[in-house]
Amino acid sequence: SFGSNVMSKIASIGLPVAIAAGIVAVAVDFGDKLEASQMGLSQVLKTVGLSWSAYSGQIAATGQKMSNYGDTQAQVDTSLAAVVRVTGSMKDALASESTIADIAATKHIDLASATQIFTQSLAGAGKGLKQLGVVQASGATEAKAMATAQTTLSDQVSQAGGMAKFAAQHNI
Repeated sequence: SFGSNVMSKIASIGLPVAIAAGIVAVAVDFGDKLEASQMGLSQVLKTVGLSWSAYSGQIAATGQKMSNYGDTQAQVDTSLAAVVRVTGSMKDALASESTIADIAATKHIDLASATQIFTQSLAGAGKGLKQLGVVQASGATEAKAMATAQTTLSDQVSQAGGMAKFAAQHNI
Protein backbone atom coordinates (compact mmCIF):
# COMPACT_ATOMS: atom_id res chain seq x y z
CA SER A 1 0.00 0.00 0.00
CA PHE A 2 2.88 2.39 0.81
CA GLY A 3 4.60 1.41 -2.46
CA SER A 4 1.48 1.94 -4.52
CA ASN A 5 0.91 5.36 -2.91
CA VAL A 6 4.48 6.37 -3.76
CA MET A 7 4.10 5.13 -7.35
CA SER A 8 0.76 6.95 -7.61
CA LYS A 9 2.37 10.23 -6.45
CA ILE A 10 5.32 9.80 -8.84
CA ALA A 11 2.95 9.09 -11.73
CA SER A 12 0.82 12.13 -10.90
CA ILE A 13 3.93 14.35 -10.88
CA GLY A 14 5.56 12.62 -13.86
CA LEU A 15 2.93 13.48 -16.47
CA PRO A 16 2.96 17.26 -15.87
CA VAL A 17 6.76 17.22 -15.76
CA ALA A 18 6.88 15.27 -19.03
CA ILE A 19 4.44 17.72 -20.64
CA ALA A 20 6.49 20.69 -19.40
CA ALA A 21 9.68 19.08 -20.70
CA GLY A 22 8.03 18.58 -24.10
CA ILE A 23 6.93 22.23 -24.23
CA VAL A 24 10.44 23.37 -23.31
CA ALA A 25 11.92 21.10 -26.02
CA VAL A 26 9.58 22.56 -28.66
CA ALA A 27 10.38 26.12 -27.51
CA VAL A 28 14.12 25.43 -27.65
CA ASP A 29 13.78 23.93 -31.15
CA PHE A 30 11.74 26.94 -32.30
CA GLY A 31 14.32 29.28 -30.77
CA ASP A 32 17.17 27.42 -32.48
CA LYS A 33 15.43 27.66 -35.87
CA LEU A 34 14.72 31.36 -35.37
CA GLU A 35 18.30 32.07 -34.32
CA ALA A 36 19.68 30.10 -37.29
CA SER A 37 17.38 31.90 -39.75
CA GLN A 38 18.28 35.30 -38.33
CA MET A 39 21.98 34.49 -38.49
CA GLY A 40 21.55 33.39 -42.12
CA LEU A 41 19.66 36.56 -43.02
CA SER A 42 22.19 38.69 -41.16
CA GLN A 43 25.02 37.05 -43.11
CA VAL A 44 23.25 37.62 -46.45
CA LEU A 45 22.69 41.27 -45.53
CA LYS A 46 26.35 41.65 -44.63
CA THR A 47 27.35 40.03 -47.93
CA VAL A 48 25.41 42.65 -49.92
CA GLY A 49 26.66 45.52 -47.75
CA LEU A 50 23.59 45.96 -45.53
CA SER A 51 23.21 45.61 -41.76
CA TRP A 52 20.78 43.62 -39.63
CA SER A 53 20.28 46.52 -37.22
CA ALA A 54 19.12 48.84 -40.00
CA TYR A 55 16.30 46.46 -40.98
CA SER A 56 15.51 44.44 -37.83
CA GLY A 57 12.33 46.42 -37.07
CA GLN A 58 10.98 46.01 -40.61
CA ILE A 59 11.94 42.33 -40.59
CA ALA A 60 10.04 41.78 -37.34
CA ALA A 61 7.01 43.69 -38.66
CA THR A 62 7.02 41.61 -41.85
CA GLY A 63 7.25 38.43 -39.77
CA GLN A 64 4.29 39.58 -37.68
CA LYS A 65 2.27 40.31 -40.83
CA MET A 66 3.20 36.98 -42.38
CA SER A 67 2.15 35.15 -39.21
CA ASN A 68 -1.41 35.92 -40.36
CA TYR A 69 -0.72 33.48 -43.20
CA GLY A 70 0.61 30.88 -40.75
CA ASP A 71 4.28 31.51 -41.43
CA THR A 72 6.85 31.70 -38.65
CA GLN A 73 9.50 34.40 -38.30
CA ALA A 74 12.13 31.78 -39.15
CA GLN A 75 10.35 30.96 -42.43
CA VAL A 76 10.04 34.65 -43.27
CA ASP A 77 13.72 35.28 -42.47
CA THR A 78 14.71 32.40 -44.77
CA SER A 79 12.46 33.76 -47.53
CA LEU A 80 13.85 37.27 -47.16
CA ALA A 81 17.40 35.93 -47.28
CA ALA A 82 16.67 34.11 -50.54
CA VAL A 83 15.23 37.24 -52.17
CA VAL A 84 18.07 39.48 -50.91
CA ARG A 85 20.56 36.96 -52.28
CA VAL A 86 19.05 37.42 -55.76
CA THR A 87 18.17 41.13 -55.69
CA GLY A 88 20.81 42.55 -53.35
CA SER A 89 18.05 44.72 -51.88
CA MET A 90 16.32 44.33 -48.53
CA LYS A 91 13.76 46.96 -49.56
CA ASP A 92 12.75 44.82 -52.56
CA ALA A 93 12.74 41.67 -50.45
CA LEU A 94 10.43 43.21 -47.85
CA ALA A 95 8.10 44.50 -50.57
CA SER A 96 8.06 41.08 -52.26
CA GLU A 97 6.88 39.08 -49.24
CA SER A 98 3.19 39.80 -49.81
CA THR A 99 3.52 38.68 -53.44
CA ILE A 100 5.31 35.53 -52.30
CA ALA A 101 2.54 34.91 -49.76
CA ASP A 102 -0.03 35.34 -52.55
CA ILE A 103 1.84 32.80 -54.69
CA ALA A 104 1.91 30.38 -51.75
CA ALA A 105 -1.82 30.82 -51.13
CA THR A 106 -2.73 30.58 -54.81
CA LYS A 107 -0.69 27.44 -55.42
CA HIS A 108 -1.41 25.93 -51.96
CA ILE A 109 2.33 25.59 -51.32
CA ASP A 110 4.57 26.59 -48.45
CA LEU A 111 6.45 29.87 -48.24
CA ALA A 112 9.78 28.24 -49.13
CA SER A 113 8.39 26.80 -52.37
CA ALA A 114 6.72 30.10 -53.30
CA THR A 115 9.98 31.91 -52.58
CA GLN A 116 11.78 29.50 -54.90
CA ILE A 117 9.30 30.21 -57.73
CA PHE A 118 9.67 33.93 -57.11
CA THR A 119 13.47 33.98 -56.99
CA GLN A 120 13.73 31.75 -60.06
CA SER A 121 11.57 34.23 -61.95
CA LEU A 122 13.86 37.05 -60.79
CA ALA A 123 16.83 35.11 -62.08
CA GLY A 124 15.19 34.72 -65.48
CA ALA A 125 13.65 31.26 -65.07
CA GLY A 126 10.04 32.40 -65.35
CA LYS A 127 8.54 28.90 -65.46
CA GLY A 128 6.89 29.35 -62.06
CA LEU A 129 5.18 32.58 -63.03
CA LYS A 130 4.21 31.18 -66.45
CA GLN A 131 2.32 28.44 -64.57
CA LEU A 132 0.33 31.25 -62.96
CA GLY A 133 -0.41 32.81 -66.36
CA VAL A 134 2.14 35.62 -65.96
CA VAL A 135 4.48 36.10 -68.90
CA GLN A 136 7.72 38.01 -68.42
CA ALA A 137 8.25 40.83 -70.90
CA SER A 138 11.22 40.09 -73.10
CA GLY A 139 14.10 42.50 -73.01
CA ALA A 140 12.88 44.19 -69.85
CA THR A 141 15.08 44.54 -66.84
CA GLU A 142 14.44 42.09 -64.03
CA ALA A 143 12.97 44.79 -61.80
CA LYS A 144 10.59 46.02 -64.52
CA ALA A 145 9.60 42.47 -65.41
CA MET A 146 8.84 41.66 -61.78
CA ALA A 147 6.83 44.85 -61.34
CA THR A 148 4.84 43.94 -64.44
CA ALA A 149 4.39 40.37 -63.22
CA GLN A 150 3.19 41.51 -59.80
CA THR A 151 0.72 43.95 -61.35
CA THR A 152 -0.52 41.39 -63.87
CA LEU A 153 -1.02 38.71 -61.23
CA SER A 154 -2.79 41.15 -58.93
CA ASP A 155 -5.05 42.28 -61.79
CA GLN A 156 -5.85 38.68 -62.75
CA VAL A 157 -6.74 37.81 -59.17
CA SER A 158 -8.97 40.90 -58.92
CA GLN A 159 -10.65 40.20 -62.25
CA ALA A 160 -11.34 36.63 -61.19
CA GLY A 161 -13.13 37.85 -58.10
CA GLY A 162 -10.51 36.97 -55.52
CA MET A 163 -7.78 34.48 -54.77
CA ALA A 164 -10.07 31.46 -54.40
CA LYS A 165 -11.85 32.05 -57.71
CA PHE A 166 -8.54 32.69 -59.48
CA ALA A 167 -7.14 29.43 -58.10
CA ALA A 168 -10.26 27.52 -59.17
CA GLN A 169 -10.12 28.99 -62.69
CA HIS A 170 -6.50 27.91 -63.06
CA ASN A 171 -7.02 24.49 -61.49
CA ILE A 172 -4.65 25.34 -58.66
